[in-house]
Amino acid sequence: MAKKQLAIVTIVSIVVAALISLISGGGASALYTRAEIEEKLSNGVQTAVNWDWNTCREHLKDYSSVYFDSSGGGQLRTGGINSGASYKTNTWLSQAGQGNISVPISVAYGTTSISLQVNSVVFLCGPLVNADFGESTSINGAKIVNDTTRWVQKASDENDRYPNRVGSNWMYPSRTYTYTLITDISVAPSPDTTYGGTTTGAEGNTIKISRSNTSRYWIAPPIPVTYKPAIPITKNGKVTVYMKYKEFSAYHSTDLYAATKRCALPDGSVYQVVNGNMDITRCKENTRTLAVTITVPENYALTPKLTTSPPVVTSDNPVISVNPSVTNAGPTASSSVEWRVTRFFVAPGNNYVTKGAGSYIPCEKYTGHISGTCQTIKSGSRDFALGNTNLGSFDDALNGQPYGTEVCYVTSVNPQSTASATWLHTAPQCSVYGKRPLVQIWGHDLRTGSALIAAGNNGAAQVVGVVDNIDSTTYKGDWVEYGIFAPGQVTNVASGSGLNEPNIGPSQALWSRLTFANDKGATYGAYADAAGMGTLPDIAKYFSQPGVKGALIVPNNTSGVVNFTGATEFGVYIIPNGTARITSNIKNPKGTDNKAAGDILQMVIIAKRIEIDRTVQEVDSWLISTTGEIDTCGDFKGTLTTDECKLPLTIRGALIARDLSLRRTGGEDGDPAEIINLRSDAFLWANHVSSQNSTLRTTYTKELPPRY
Repeated sequence: MAKKQLAIVTIVSIVVAALISLISGGGASALYTRAEIEEKLSNGVQTAVNWDWNTCREHLKDYSSVYFDSSGGGQLRTGGINSGASYKTNTWLSQAGQGNISVPISVAYGTTSISLQVNSVVFLCGPLVNADFGESTSINGAKIVNDTTRWVQKASDENDRYPNRVGSNWMYPSRTYTYTLITDISVAPSPDTTYGGTTTGAEGNTIKISRSNTSRYWIAPPIPVTYKPAIPITKNGKVTVYMKYKEFSAYHSTDLYAATKRCALPDGSVYQVVNGNMDITRCKENTRTLAVTITVPENYALTPKLTTSPPVVTSDNPVISVNPSVTNAGPTASSSVEWRVTRFFVAPGNNYVTKGAGSYIPCEKYTGHISGTCQTIKSGSRDFALGNTNLGSFDDALNGQPYGTEVCYVTSVNPQSTASATWLHTAPQCSVYGKRPLVQIWGHDLRTGSALIAAGNNGAAQVVGVVDNIDSTTYKGDWVEYGIFAPGQVTNVASGSGLNEPNIGPSQALWSRLTFANDKGATYGAYADAAGMGTLPDIAKYFSQPGVKGALIVPNNTSGVVNFTGATEFGVYIIPNGTARITSNIKNPKGTDNKAAGDILQMVIIAKRIEIDRTVQEVDSWLISTTGEIDTCGDFKGTLTTDECKLPLTIRGALIARDLSLRRTGGEDGDPAEIINLRSDAFLWANHVSSQNSTLRTTYTKELPPRY
């Protein structure tokens, strides 16, 4: 009976051996398809090509003339196969469910967690896969090298083959298992990891690779790991981890217990177990660096922006401040977008022309500029984060240009968005090369915001000018010889003749010493609120009284135009419903020197509207328009240029108006375009007239220090 049982066992063993031989001979289909290998290896089938054809086979060529010895060993086995043409191993990090990392991991903008996996593979090189050529000492390296059917030669053919049977010599693979215990996994710092962060899930797990009898690709089940960045992922980058591990390999048997298991100990000695369990925790700890590349698909929308100042540049101050920027409305940042700042000049009296739809570079988008003047003055290529990105403000100093020339700037980006790979430009921001005419008020104060006739119609008026920096110590601008009173702010207009002094400096405190302010919250101005400014004297009403002595009174109720020339007799002209037009210079025929008060002449023009022709340069007259406008270039109605109304004008007398249009464009190098000079002869004459028409009584006297 015992013999019968033994026979049965022997028959079964023979059948199993025959099946194994059949499998090793390639009689069944390989386990992995090319698509599966593409998915599971770090760089798909190309990884196997690099290992097998480019490395293992190249190594074995050096042993082409070497043969197996009688035991299947010798240099062909030990030096040729074992030392460079047997196994290739790799452990790497990839996206969960996808071992191939040839394409970066694509994540949504703002991602805060990524599912990854740790992969590992043992690959059998050409000598260890079917066919094994049998056990013959006539087999040399050349026979294996030249058998091209066993090598993975190209990325289009994974050439998956069955391993030869387990052994330790000839063409038999001895390895059967590789176990890797992950003891720690941590995120590398910047710059190796773009986003910082931590990982969870892999530590304490074992990567298990077992011999496959049907494939040369021995692929371990992946170990899941979760990566959480320290900041949301908003840009392309990489994640690098340090994986600490302990590892052993097993040989000679597919029974892990019976196999020969080996690893290195921390002291460098070898720890080996046969017919027993291996304590992997005793093995030496090593470290691998694993990395993946992260991409964030771009979806950006860029809008270029630009501000420039000032709107007018002069020969004294020819510098334009240019402030370009780009706003990204997202939802993602951009990468490598071209940007430009372009400048062009437009001739006086001309306009630039904007082309319609189309992707034009800046100098083609805007035409009509002076030939040769359109040029890129600043440019670059950069990433644009969400929100606004300043491209760097700068000052652009211009050479002298003809008055009226416009200098225009444009900010541009290309591409403007992921949806539109075209140029996008700002509207041109232009400044005019010209000059700022100055006004000087002599002999009295500047007062604004007061009612002209009746209290209650005051406005919270401001006094605003512009101060030009001629050089580091010299500034020029409008100024008043004495005080400035206003209910609102007083900005960049000097009092006390402040800007008439050389080397005065930029601080308004240096040239505003007679700018009156009663409001502590206001640095300059806010002398009183609008209601508290009071009213101006009603001169028209005074001279309209019957029997006024000491002056020629010429009432005129016309609603038309009354012309005044130098031949007009000096006196008080009242035209409450009409326009007084001054067509030529008006000069005091008697002058003012060495005259008694009764001999002094004054002209007073009171009208609803007063116009001064552009050819007039001197007006010795009081000009009063209680309900209308005084226009110092009244015969020109078009757009002012430096060629119009360019003659300087001096008015000697008091000015009172609801609207005062100072429109002269003359003056150079600090010389004013207009001077309003209220001289002492006006006060002497007014005192003489009023003394004849009223009784004056001194109530008290107070001596004040003189002002020079």
